[in-house]
Amino acid sequence: MGLLEWSRLKLRVLPTDLDINFHMNNGRYLTLIDLCRMDMFLRTGLLRLMLKYRWAPAISSLTMEFRKPLKLFQRYTLRSRIVRWDRRLVFSEHEFVVGTRVIARGTSNTCLVGRNGIVVPPAQIVKLLGWRAEAPGQSTK
Repeated sequence: MGLLEWSRLKLRVLPTDLDINFHMNNGRYLTLIDLCRMDMFLRTGLLRLMLKYRWAPAISSLTMEFRKPLKLFQRYTLRSRIVRWDRRLVFSEHEFVVGTRVIARGTSNTCLVGRNGIVVPPAQIVKLLGWRAEAPGQSTK
């Protein structure tokens, strides 16, 4: 998997995902985004580096937009990808899709924190992964 490609998980709404209205609980979306992020870490080789250097992922912000509810046993695809990064943060987008329709969309800002509590520069991570050092739309802030 390339660094800027979509990571995709095919899922189904389970009874444990439901809220009082019998559709997927809004908090469950965030948990599933974490699951997709772990899939991305595995597929890109980043998890290996995180374990080696003892880096921990940290979310600085996450926003969600809900368009339609996901109902019990409904199948959907969760896809996540890295859009860009700057000196400290990695900016990602996440979509819950049924067929070709986006049901919910989110964005997140993430960083990796070293054992010393200092943020690991994304450019350093990218170089260790063997990819180019700049992302599309890279900010110089």
